[in-house]
Amino acid sequence: MVRQQGSSWTFSIPAVLTPLHEAGFITSGQFFLACNNVLQNNVAVYRSEDPNPLNWKKETFVEGFGEKYLPLHMGNVPDSRWAFFTIWARKPNNGFICKVDPKTWQVVAQWDTGPDPHTCDCTVDGQYITTVYSGNQSGQSGLVVIDADSDEIVARLPSPAGHHDHVVVPESWEGLKSSRSTSV
Repeated sequence: MVRQQGSSWTFSIPAVLTPLHEAGFITSGQFFLACNNVLQNNVAVYRSEDPNPLNWKKETFVEGFGEKYLPLHMGNVPDSRWAFFTIWARKPNNGFICKVDPKTWQVVAQWDTGPDPHTCDCTVDGQYITTVYSGNQSGQSGLVVIDADSDEIVARLPSPAGHHDHVVVPESWEGLKSSRSTSV
């Protein structure tokens, strides 16, 4: 890994053990998470507080998804009290969304949200996690809203067109910190 300038780095990867679908930071910046799927089926957790990524250390893995479930996408609440992951499965299996405690990196809740789940995103106030199930597997599709703390599914909104991605668009720059959106 070589620092270019500012916060830009370049690196080479001599071998790929498993495809990585999505990676990013928990909102606090304390951890960098990498969804390893297809071969490893886990989420690698790196402590990322040091500004030099060469000093980051792998702390643990979020595991227990089995061979047919693949961690694809992640979502955070603004205060980093939970991390959420979309766990995809091939047809005829439904995937699910899981909630992980970032103090222990253990799965503490999961929901069958429908076939072919994709992105998950949190509302700016941190109260709800939203996720889409896409219908790419020739089935139903829609949006699911889950209370981030009570674990209750509070809304299931079907939509016939299918989905692959979605974002909660924030109203301010502060809200942008925890959103998948790239604009306000």
